[in-house]
Amino acid sequence: MKKFELLNTNAKITLLLSLTELIINDISDSKGNRFASKAIEKCWNWLKYKSISAEELYYYLENLDEESLIDFLMMENNPQKEKVWICIANAFAYTTWEAYQFEEAKYLPQTIECVDFETIQQFFDCFREVYTTKSYIWENLFDLLLNNSSTSKKSEKFIVNNFLKTINN
Repeated sequence: MKKFELLNTNAKITLLLSLTELIINDISDSKGNRFASKAIEKCWNWLKYKSISAEELYYYLENLDEESLIDFLMMENNPQKEKVWICIANAFAYTTWEAYQFEEAKYLPQTIECVDFETIQQFFDCFREVYTTKSYIWENLFDLLLNNSSTSKKSEKFIVNNFLKTINN
């Protein structure tokens, strides 16, 4: 976790979203998988353009329509898939928290207000349990982002995409 704190904001979000991309296919047969993919894409768009409001992001995390990341997490009956949903929700919550910080919001929704060290720790704990085949991956990605922390947002995504292509080959 100390390494995570060394990353800049964009690199932190890039790390969480990239690791989420590695496991999101594990819920491909779950209700809400398309919604989750769309939500993660919104996070990438926020990271790149900052053109999506924090409130719009928050709607994907939690809403009254019973179609949100938290709703799909609560409906999951498979413990392994539940861990994937936890990773998705935590990466999304962290990104949304950063969006509210970027907007200098005075008031945050309670769920977002609760984003803290434990949110990130839970993400990594669940990720390690889900992504067991190449457990060294997230450490390598940490180091890659840390060594390139002064790069632009576009460069971070390029670096991560190349890294992910390498490990998937």
